Amino acid sequence: MAYWVAYPLHSSYLGNAKRTDDWQYDPAIAMEFQPTLFKGFGTSGYDRGHQLPSADRNFNNAQNKTTFYFSNMTAQASKLNQGVWANLENKVRTWTAQCDTLYVVTGAMPNTKSNTAIEYIIDNKNIEIARPKYYFKALAMKKGKNYYTIAYKMDNETPSSNKFEKYQMTVSELEKVTGFNLFPDLNTTQKQSIDANIWR
Repeated sequence: MAYWVAYPLHSSYLGNAKRTDDWQYDPAIAMEFQPTLFKGFGTSGYDRGHQLPSADRNFNNAQNKTTFYFSNMTAQASKLNQGVWANLENKVRTWTAQCDTLYVVTGAMPNTKSNTAIEYIIDNKNIEIARPKYYFKALAMKKGKNYYTIAYKMDNETPSSNKFEKYQMTVSELEKVTGFNLFPDLNTTQKQSIDANIWR
């Protein structure tokens, strides 16, 4: 599974194309390195969770089909995927209307600093696939020459709240959790604060 997927989001990627549900292997990656998920995961209560959401690439059918590659899927708790995580994804698309470009990094982590043991879930070929322990989303909004950032982290389980604001943190805080250097061209000041007038 991909630890993270990074992509830009602006009006040229958004449109009225319908969700294709064209589940397929990613042609750019060898099949043996991808889960087989034509029928979903072999454990109830988990969805084929998109890292790059289908609705973030609906300008046309060709774009939308790429979001259904198995390389873009992780085993996401259904009540998380269809609840607060979906609420956050919808809000992200709303934010694109107020900026030039919104840069998004969505990640799924199979371990934590305190729990390095990887848990598994079964795909359609009965092969073990890593199950994420948590998900994160980091955003960098470009408005003119300025950048504004925010991040979110949610455990891969039934959420305690459907309000995504509860899971908010700075990008700098998320970097400490994940060990990743997110938006490396931005400075520390840009990543360690959240402008409430922007993210509302």
